[in-house]
Amino acid sequence: MDRRPEAQDLIPHITGYATVISFITLGELLRGARERSWAVQRISALERYLFDNHGVLPYDVSVAREWARLMADCAKRGFTPGVNDAWIAASGLAFDLTIVARDAAFRTMAQFEPRLRVLP
Repeated sequence: MDRRPEAQDLIPHITGYATVISFITLGELLRGARERSWAVQRISALERYLFDNHGVLPYDVSVAREWARLMADCAKRGFTPGVNDAWIAASGLAFDLTIVARDAAFRTMAQFEPRLRVLP
């Protein structure tokens, strides 16, 4: 679990639940580690932690369909979410999961897509 103070407010929303991350989130975390020049061992430890403690949602055709629909619906309403945020939201829709995030883009997308559940 992320021990940064700004992440602590998310803990009550996931405690007691099985957690998963999107393939996009995995890529973002690994990219951040590489951009910060983490040692190979530290990156391996991050991967082990993620794989041991969270499932990773795969990309599949249902995620692609949800992403296309979500992006088009948002664009019609004048909102352009970040591409990766939209992939994460699409993963939540495709697998019928709740997104736990502080990013306001998810709450905005949920205004346009009632099936998208976002906490907090």
